[in-house]
Amino acid sequence: MTTKTTKVITVHVTQTHIDHGVRRDCYRCPVAQALVSTTRRRGQLDCRFAVEDNRIELDNDVAWFRATITNKLRRWIKRFDEGKKVKPFTVTLHFFGEIES
Repeated sequence: MTTKTTKVITVHVTQTHIDHGVRRDCYRCPVAQALVSTTRRRGQLDCRFAVEDNRIELDNDVAWFRATITNKLRRWIKRFDEGKKVKPFTVTLHFFGEIES
């Protein structure tokens, strides 16, 4: 049985995430790394994130969530992927998805 639910996650993308981020890699970009750091602090160790053109997906063995990327975040990701200078930032993401019970 699955239950539809929402999650709100505030993410702080730091200079460390930027320095260690991999351009054009949806699993290792700074935003994905920051999301992993945030969820680990909450005790959710097995989450995987994919940051794609218009959405961010979170999945693990029991849940699947998706958040829509804002235009501002999309521009930031594009600048990073193009090798341009980007600054740390904070963003609140609204994830919608399902949890298996």
